[in-house]
Amino acid sequence: MPVDKKLRATLATLEGIAADFTVSYLETSDAQTKQMFEQLSTQTNSVIRKLKGRIEDIEEEEPQYREGNK
Repeated sequence: MPVDKKLRATLATLEGIAADFTVSYLETSDAQTKQMFEQLSTQTNSVIRKLKGRIEDIEEEEPQYREGNK
């Protein structure tokens, strides 16, 4: 699997995980558990932002990886 596809697959997985953390946060009533899910969601979203930046860098460096070129 090409690097760009691996990164996009990882990004999709992370976005799903972040969504799961958000749903879990909303569904729990325990304050400590809510705080844990909020922190996990924040950390995961930080990783997502960094990965999106890396994908953009790769697309700039390697034009064949741009989504529109597929």
